[in-house]
Amino acid sequence: MRDRYTMSGVKPRYTWLDEQKDLIILLYEIGFTAKEIATYFGVTDTPILDRLLERRVKMRRPGELKSVDADAYTYYGECFKKIVNNLLLIRKNRLALRNKKNKKR
Repeated sequence: MRDRYTMSGVKPRYTWLDEQKDLIILLYEIGFTAKEIATYFGVTDTPILDRLLERRVKMRRPGELKSVDADAYTYYGECFKKIVNNLLLIRKNRLALRNKKNKKR
């Protein structure tokens, strides 16, 4: 039997928890890009930007990278440090891919 999603062809809207919204803002404010945060959450950058604009967060210029020190955020706990380390890995892979594309040109 087919469920409503496959029958209608419309993907259900992602619902954000308040904790996730707070995490998005915190991660953006400490230096991660919307695209990096979106990759972590498994969504496009549009819903991330929507959450940031919804909370009136001051936006950075596109492509502006801010350095992030994972050890500086141990105050938030070990779980947060794991999230930051995962995002740093996402950034490392993204920058490696961008450098690889630039070398081909």
